[in-house]
Amino acid sequence: MLAEYPGTILLVSHDRYLIDALATQIWEVAPEEEALRAFAGSYSEYRQAKLTAAPSTATRPETRQSTSAKSQPKSKKLSRNRRQQLEKKIAAIEAQIHTLEDELALQEAKLANPPADGRKAADLAAQYNHLHAKLEPLLSEWEQLATLLQEDQA
Repeated sequence: MLAEYPGTILLVSHDRYLIDALATQIWEVAPEEEALRAFAGSYSEYRQAKLTAAPSTATRPETRQSTSAKSQPKSKKLSRNRRQQLEKKIAAIEAQIHTLEDELALQEAKLANPPADGRKAADLAAQYNHLHAKLEPLLSEWEQLATLLQEDQA
């Protein structure tokens, strides 16, 4: 219903999939800079842009981490073997993410027209929440590994 609405929607949500399905702009609040940044595109495009962004656009917590990393000796580049292992692990995680996202899309379609029986509708919602809970740690792990590989390339 929201996707068909012809007007403007200001959506505040932690549900990445809902945001990705509906958003045409992402607004990021940067309290430390007292700024509001607008990104034209979907949530997936926003995340990709953040991953590939220059270090000068890093958020304050990341800046703190990099500052503490500067005080320590610079770590070596990843070995070729370790890099390949990480790439394989990322590919495996991406496959799992893809599968879970497909299952979530199926559940969303079912929830769009829920059954009249309240128990069945609750079961659908519980299954959706379970899939979402399985997906979150995979996304976090993928992001950490992708960042590690990206830093190695820098």
